Amino acid sequence: MTNKQNNVFKINTITPLVNFYKTYQVEYWQNKLLLLKKSITDYSSTNLPSQDKKSQINDENFVRMLKAEIHFTYFQIIETLFEMMFGLEKKDDPNLWYYLTFSDWRKNYDRVDKIAEGEISWLNSETETINKIKMPLVQYIFYFLYDTGLNESEKKDNLDVINSAVILFAKDFSDRDDYNAYKHSLRFFQSPVSIYVAPEGSQKYEVIGRTPDAFIYLKKDQNNLISEVTKSFDAERDFNISMLCNNLIYNIIVARRRYFFKTDELLYNYNKVNLQSLNFTGSSLVKISFSIL
Repeated sequence: MTNKQNNVFKINTITPLVNFYKTYQVEYWQNKLLLLKKSITDYSSTNLPSQDKKSQINDENFVRMLKAEIHFTYFQIIETLFEMMFGLEKKDDPNLWYYLTFSDWRKNYDRVDKIAEGEISWLNSETETINKIKMPLVQYIFYFLYDTGLNESEKKDNLDVINSAVILFAKDFSDRDDYNAYKHSLRFFQSPVSIYVAPEGSQKYEVIGRTPDAFIYLKKDQNNLISEVTKSFDAERDFNISMLCNNLIYNIIVARRRYFFKTDELLYNYNKVNLQSLNFTGSSLVKISFSIL
């Protein structure tokens, strides 16, 4: 493989790009999430810089914005994780920065969609490390050359949790129309949502779902029919799952930092992580759409 610009890039060589691991801020996403969550907990408009009369702060909208930032930060973390995983699949660890920068993101999006359907056989295929030790690729990606310190049963549980988490992240990321509406022109609005049903011909409605937070955006299908979509979310759930995703990124970076720069940082194990508990939501998550044009 060569770099198209200078034709000197070679695979499996130690280059200055390895410093990516040394300087990468593994706490970046964690810090952002903690700041957003604390901002929601401690929010008071009186603590904000003074505004002129034409731009008075709407307290409800301000908190909704903070919750939305947690939700979309989750998508950013997922995207980061998968780009790193696909880059490390090449087993050219010193040059991960190169693969992140020049990745084929469209192809990678398609791969994430397949992972969302449960296709992770590639992740559990056997690979051989530089010191000739054979292990599942998932272990190589998240632990590199370091032993987890777990017994065989715990190791299996550990990798099972990681595999399940990866599928969960992929499922969430594959439903990203709201994320696109956030990235491109901020073309959505937020509102609480209640869903009512009633027997045909009856005026008596029954609430079957209610959520305080939802995005409303437009979507066009293959036949160019335009629908208004309402998708609810739970910022607390997004925060919890995001922290797990962040910790997997931490393992990727720190395991290689330990090897290339001889640090003594510790790695996370996940065999005791209750993924179902982290994925719990305190309100009904719904997604509904109806044609408008």
